[in-house]
Amino acid sequence: MDPGLGVLVFRPLTQTIMAAPEKGIHGNCFATCVAAITGEDNVPNFAQEGKSKWFIALWTWADRLGWDVCSPNEDRLPEGVLVAMGLGPRGFKHAVLWAGGRDGMIIWDPHPDRTGLVGRPENWVSIDRDLRKRGADLWTV
Repeated sequence: MDPGLGVLVFRPLTQTIMAAPEKGIHGNCFATCVAAITGEDNVPNFAQEGKSKWFIALWTWADRLGWDVCSPNEDRLPEGVLVAMGLGPRGFKHAVLWAGGRDGMIIWDPHPDRTGLVGRPENWVSIDRDLRKRGADLWTV
């Protein structure tokens, strides 16, 4: 089956830090997805910032390097490669690469076992050089 996704550009990277919540270790699956999309090599592990601060840390880092970041509504997912987040098969949050808009699919899992998510993603993050030019309606309030 051809999913009709066209040409997608990303680096198929594997995360180097595995989460161990019982030890307070945040895996770097999200940072690895950001690096896969942006091509940047020194991406901070934003998950270490905690639930209320990780997006601000991401936005600050990305803005400094000329990247736009947004968390689009599911019904307005932009084309291209996004980071999708949801429940991972190990029982906690996990991040993967997603493409194809609302009806899209996982195109890469940075975890070495490549098992993806359990169920549908809960939210998405778009990282692009041109988001501000292409559509303010993508932004979540």
